[in-house]
Parts: sequence; C-alpha cells; structure tokens
Amino acid sequence: MAAEGTVFAFFRGNGANCLKIAPETAIKFALNDRIKRAFSEDPGNMRFHERVLCGGVAGGIAQGSIYPLETIRTRLAVSPPGTYRGIGHCAGLIVRLEGFKGLYRGVGASMAGIVPYAGLSFALFETLKQTVKQKDKNSEISTSYRLVCGGLAGLVAQSATYPLDIVRRRMQVQAHQYNGIWDAITQILSKEDWRGVYKGLSMNWVKGE
Repeated sequence: MAAEGTVFAFFRGNGANCLKIAPETAIKFALNDRIKRAFSEDPGNMRFHERVLCGGVAGGIAQGSIYPLETIRTRLAVSPPGTYRGIGHCAGLIVRLEGFKGLYRGVGASMAGIVPYAGLSFALFETLKQTVKQKDKNSEISTSYRLVCGGLAGLVAQSATYPLDIVRRRMQVQAHQYNGIWDAITQILSKEDWRGVYKGLSMNWVKGE
C-alpha cells in the first residue's frame, strides 16, 4: 500500500466511510432505544434474547438505509489506484456498468451478518454493564468500565459473525464471481479452507466496528 505513493493510500475510501458512519450509528442507537421501549415496559431489565432481537432489528435497519455507501467505501478501498476518482464517480460507474443493483451487491450477506452482530453487541454490552453495576452496587458505572464492556462485547460479536462480513466484502468487490451467499462460502472454503473466512479478523479486532 505504501508503494502506491503517499500516506493517502491508507485512507482510500475513508470519505465514504465517514459519510456513512454518522447516520448509520445514529440510526442504530436511536432505534435500539426506541425498539426496547416499545418491546418492554422495563427496558433496563430485559432478558438477553430480547436485547439481541432489539439490537439486531436496529442494526439491520441502520445498515440497510446506508448500504450503497458501504459498497462504495469497499470498492474505493480495494480497487487498483485510478479506478475511481471519488465517491460520485464510483457510484456513477457502478450504476452505469451494473445497474442500481450493483450498489446493493452483498446486501443479503450483510443483513445476515449485521443483525446477529448488532444484536449480540448491544445485548452483551448491556449484560456486562448490568453485571458490573450489581457487583459494585452503583447506579452508574465509570467510563473505563464502559470502554471495557463495549470492547469485549464488540470483540465477541465480531468474532462470531466475521465469516459473513468476509462474504459481504467479496461479493461487493468480486461481483460476478459468486452466485449468492452459499456459493461464496462454498468457493472460499474449497479454495482457502476455513482460514479464508477469517482473513483480516485480527485487524478487525484492533480496529473495532
């Protein structure tokens, strides 16, 4: 990547990433709180599977609402230098060559992955927070504990759903190589064995998402 030229090679696609992350995160957290209140009279004491359900629905809606930017971000990040001149050019070229459906490549794998990921992440975070509160007998927990709880929740949720994230990105970039989620998984496993569906997991642990 450094050989491509400058430090900006490490930030390709970051404009689209910044453009998508704010509305996606806002929608996800706002909907999670609203769905919890609609689902339960006592949102603070929901059972684990109820938290998974509410978080999963919120995550799925949030991801679906900004998904074209997810595709553009991935294409900008991994395509050879010079393929696209920016977000608008990338979007226009995808639509012209692949139709509007090109902006939604891998959306099935994305939904299959984001729903359990968001659900587990929210549920684990709330459960860990509640455990710390009960142990310390405090009404609120410190920022450091929140960071630890959030980090652990994200780590477990990401590890559990990462293969579907790999499938989504492969389908976004190598659009014509796969005929659906199952075909992508089968091809990856047959050519790269089980390690193929976990490529880049350690970097995702460091980065978090």
